[in-house]
Amino acid sequence: MFVDLYNFMEERKDDPTLGFAHAPVNWSHHHQRGSVHDRDMSKNELGDWNKKYDSVRTITWKGMPWICRRDWFLNKVEGLGAYGALSQHRISWGGGDMHIGIKPWLLGFKNWAVPCNSAIHIGPFPKIDIKSDGSSETITSGDGYKYRVYAASGNGPHAFGFLISCYVLGGEKMMSRNKEAITNRFGKYLNVQDWWQRSMIYGKDEKAWLDENKKVTFEQLLERKPWNNGCTD
Repeated sequence: MFVDLYNFMEERKDDPTLGFAHAPVNWSHHHQRGSVHDRDMSKNELGDWNKKYDSVRTITWKGMPWICRRDWFLNKVEGLGAYGALSQHRISWGGGDMHIGIKPWLLGFKNWAVPCNSAIHIGPFPKIDIKSDGSSETITSGDGYKYRVYAASGNGPHAFGFLISCYVLGGEKMMSRNKEAITNRFGKYLNVQDWWQRSMIYGKDEKAWLDENKKVTFEQLLERKPWNNGCTD
């Protein structure tokens, strides 16, 4: 996987539109056929898990594993501008992958799927309770999830970053369109209404920067779907 990603970047190092290159990802408790390269944004703007590809092609976005040029990732003049508002305010877990995944397309860059071995997401590990008789039991969180959720990470509640990211990427209209989806997915962590105004405050600096530098709006991106143009070079 690492060699394949590196070689892909080397082959395209002179391409000014090169964004992220993605290997597929799978989970340690799933069969390998469940590996995926990207997210499907056709029905859900936040992206549903989509598919794995057998050839190089452009894709929407995905979280790790990916590879990119470090200078491009950090550059606010000719690159991505990194995590922007999420790192500026050290925001808690949730929303970061989508944030840096969609920004390349808005700024005129492309994300790519690289066919290679899948990375395995192995955490968080199950919590095991050892009983007095020596037997063990996997402890769930009450909803059947057999893996520990991340206890704490940064400022604000979990998934607050999704609200901030929606504001930065597509303004309050994008926030409103995805309010129900964010509530349904992350309502146990985040009271969307309580954090609505604060998300716009935290995101205002990066939104101003992105509005000045982006090549297309988020709505135009959804309409054009440039990742579906059969782009392989």
